Amino acid sequence: MEHKQERKRHAAEQREALDELLPRASGRDAIIENKLARREETRARDASPDRAFIPGGGGDMLGGDDSFAAAKAREARSKAMHNSRHMVKREALMARVADEQAKEDAKMAQFRALLGQGPITIAKRG
Repeated sequence: MEHKQERKRHAAEQREALDELLPRASGRDAIIENKLARREETRARDASPDRAFIPGGGGDMLGGDDSFAAAKAREARSKAMHNSRHMVKREALMARVADEQAKEDAKMAQFRALLGQGPITIAKRG
């Protein structure tokens, strides 16, 4: 326990010493410094060569040499994929509905067979 307190005290002393050497900005100055840091990070990221193209895009950031026909073909492929996924989901749902209907029919057949045996009597509590 003493060791933990000693570490905490040492860390607090280190923070105080660092604040004395390099005081942290507060208030409006801190906000401005944070904005400047974010702006520099954004500019560095935008200027990096990794951001020069979109993977799989085959052109530059703004679309490059894509034609209207290529865009229409992409849209058609996208719609076809959407429709196929929709049909798969619909078929799975219809299979589940058919399965549940078969279970319901089996239960009703059992119930009708029970009714066909004659009137149902419930024993009195005694």
